[in-house]
Amino acid sequence: MLIEKVESIRMETGGSYRQVLEAVDLPWATYQRWTARLRSEEPFVLTPGPKKVVQLELGDLLAEVREMKHRRRRSFGTTELYEEHKEEISRRELQGLVQTERRRRNAAKRASLKRITWHVPGLAWAMDATKIGPEDLQQVQDLASRYKFEPFLTVSLSGEQIA
Repeated sequence: MLIEKVESIRMETGGSYRQVLEAVDLPWATYQRWTARLRSEEPFVLTPGPKKVVQLELGDLLAEVREMKHRRRRSFGTTELYEEHKEEISRRELQGLVQTERRRRNAAKRASLKRITWHVPGLAWAMDATKIGPEDLQQVQDLASRYKFEPFLTVSLSGEQIA
């Protein structure tokens, strides 16, 4: 722990608290606050904001979070949900629950998408054509090995000629 380390450095070097705290880049006020908390057996680091006095029913709140409309980057109804439960949970903690649920849904949606994986090289190739002035730049890649062939330029080729 940092407080014990400061004390041990101070005893070893014989330096003042000011010198030791400057060396470890810890403000004096923070050091005083932390040592007072340790003496009174409070939590070392406290979360900011007013403390909630009403007991939180986490199961009910999680059910309400699951019922919300979640999109890829945004969830709708968070403000209204916070207004209902602001005596029980902080805005920061509620936002964390909403983000966790949104990420879970996005991950499940991505996992449900179909993917095609090619296992045999030379079986399927992907082609991409880019127009550069009057010429086409053709990029070819083997889908199994991910080997990219040297790009080639062409004035005009039909699909049959390319294949």
